[in-house]
Amino acid sequence: MTSVFFAIRIRGRERWFHGFCNLVDRRSPDAMRAAIIAYETGATDSMTRAEKLEAIWSAMPFEFKGIAGDRNPDAFPADQHGRRAVLIDTGGQGRHLKALEDLSDAQIEELLAVSQMRRKPRS
Repeated sequence: MTSVFFAIRIRGRERWFHGFCNLVDRRSPDAMRAAIIAYETGATDSMTRAEKLEAIWSAMPFEFKGIAGDRNPDAFPADQHGRRAVLIDTGGQGRHLKALEDLSDAQIEELLAVSQMRRKPRS
């Protein structure tokens, strides 16, 4: 394992990234660079479900996420306490917290679209 630094131009701006790669696998740095570019440019079709959930969690404002059972132990079953949860809109039924891992594919795509809109630089 070694520490790797990348300078990558994304949307016309030079950005710097740091990560750890296993240099036994010579493709590791290239795979990391590709993953960074995919994530930063919003290429969600190349992301795994776990990567999409991480992107949602990191982009979600503090007010709309939390840990299940921390503030209100009765809001989640005991077996879900300690899991990451996000506030979702359920249409006519209002908003409620839902465990991040329990989001449907449609909810994931909707939340990713919202997070991508937040991340786009303003002109």
